[in-house]
Amino acid sequence: MPDYMLKPQLTRIIISGWNRFAAVIVGNKLATKVVESAKFWAQLNFALANAGFASWDVKYAYTSWRPVTAFQRTDIWLPSGLNVSDPSWTPLLRPTPSHPDYVSTHSTYGGAAAAVIRAWNKGDTIDATWSSNVTLDNRGVITRRYTSLKEAALENSRSRVFGGVSLAVFILLSKGAEKGPTLTSSDCRSTLPLLDSRASISEMLLLAQLSMFLMSTGTSSRWSIYWIK
Repeated sequence: MPDYMLKPQLTRIIISGWNRFAAVIVGNKLATKVVESAKFWAQLNFALANAGFASWDVKYAYTSWRPVTAFQRTDIWLPSGLNVSDPSWTPLLRPTPSHPDYVSTHSTYGGAAAAVIRAWNKGDTIDATWSSNVTLDNRGVITRRYTSLKEAALENSRSRVFGGVSLAVFILLSKGAEKGPTLTSSDCRSTLPLLDSRASISEMLLLAQLSMFLMSTGTSSRWSIYWIK
């Protein structure tokens, strides 16, 4: 899978990864359509930003632990009495992110991005390659081909389990492939009329840039709707 899907902590890597993937599928087709292109990038990054904010709000409402905490405990904590302790266990990806496991931001980012791309692509079917320099174990450049956006979003989610930084049950509960589109649909309904009626091309591009910046600082982008107004 792409290297950005295996990055343990860097949100900006995830966001830039989905932006690059979007360019291959939709963005390049809009290269000569300035207004549509600006709207697409604004919508994509606004959806990504709000997916992040919604996820972080849930994370600290539930404060669920990571696999490294569960497996390295020396006491028996399962209600069944089963001892799963293994103090020597380490995840494939290190260090483990220093924030709660549930809800998976990888899942919600992927679901939100895939929903926007799917809408502009007019369907889930794609034929896109992704090349990434996989630094883990010095694998080098690996190229993968994706035939559906759902496939890409699901692989993005499952990478957390493969890397040992998320419990499979939390990935299943996160349902990023489902929650992402729901959140994106809500954002699209609220932003599209504003983008169509009031925002200039430069303002739409600025919205995309601001959303990316706010994701890196942890500041909510909801205020950007009022900025457009």
